[in-house]
Amino acid sequence: MAQSAAQAVVQAFYAALAQKQTDPDVDLTAFFSADARWCLPRTSPLHNKLQGPEAIAGLFSGAVDSYYRPESMRYDYHAQLADDTHVMMQFTLSATTANGKDYENDYCLLYRVEDGLIAEVKEFFDTALLFDLMPEVRENA
Repeated sequence: MAQSAAQAVVQAFYAALAQKQTDPDVDLTAFFSADARWCLPRTSPLHNKLQGPEAIAGLFSGAVDSYYRPESMRYDYHAQLADDTHVMMQFTLSATTANGKDYENDYCLLYRVEDGLIAEVKEFFDTALLFDLMPEVRENA
């Protein structure tokens, strides 16, 4: 089955994200519309705070590195569904936390793509598991 345009945009974003682990100069802002939003669960300290390309790229240029050891991050993709404007990805993230604990959590992300750019991401995961392993994430937000 042919890849949708939305799927191509999201996969290009993931390729750039992977490249960023070895090349910190990769520009992730180029994948997002000017008014893009990354929506985290309500229990997350970053809920409703990631608006605009710079804020979203900042999540992957510091915040994620402060949560996990980047070299330990492994993604196990389970499903990807797409149409002309939306892409849903479901995966398990396994990593070592910045404080040395083993982390494994299931994620589901829903991307909305408009005019070739990511306009919105809704991310779902078990925040209680994250906070149990890294209470500082909740406390320092």
